[in-house]
Amino acid sequence: MWSPDDSLLAGCAENLTIWNVETGEVVQKFHEAENDLTSAVWLMNKDELFVGTLDGRILLINTVTGE
Repeated sequence: MWSPDDSLLAGCAENLTIWNVETGEVVQKFHEAENDLTSAVWLMNKDELFVGTLDGRILLINTVTGE
């Protein structure tokens, strides 16, 4: 999923990985120990994502800190 300004790309499965589109560098990786991640949506500020888990929880992830 592309960030609102198209500078970052996020993908999720066992973990959430965020890449810098220009450099191809991984800028953040987040692992949810309990369940696979099933969906993600960027907030308009590009610094946060809502992420859905296989067990139905929704997490708010800061893309700068990974928390």
